Amino acid sequence: MDRLRYAVSDSFYTQLFSQGSEPLLIVDGEPNGVPAKMFVVRYIVGSAGEHGRPIFRNELTGYDYEQQIIYPKQNAELDGLQSTIEDHAYGSPKSRLARVKIGNSKGETATVKVIISNELVSKIINVYQYAW
Repeated sequence: MDRLRYAVSDSFYTQLFSQGSEPLLIVDGEPNGVPAKMFVVRYIVGSAGEHGRPIFRNELTGYDYEQQIIYPKQNAELDGLQSTIEDHAYGSPKSRLARVKIGNSKGETATVKVIISNELVSKIINVYQYAW
């Protein structure tokens, strides 16, 4: 499998790595490997070891990959997405898990966990309650 690599705006890159918790990207699965929509959720591991599960904090930030526009954080609906995101985070027939190298215009890079799922992106867009 080819190693995925995404180039994002400097401001989104800073937002991804500015907090202590690990970011998890949720992207749609475009055929050419470049997403149109990207979301970042932050999570903590709920317990230690192999029984740990991600508990998603109250932060969900949208990013339009083509326009390089950051959409505002949504907080109120994230709890309702916990089980849906968790189902995809452990693998699903409707999603693909990957590690992707993220870079910005300054040449900074980092590797993050990614869920590639058109279905999950569609459910998240509904949280925003406006046309994307």
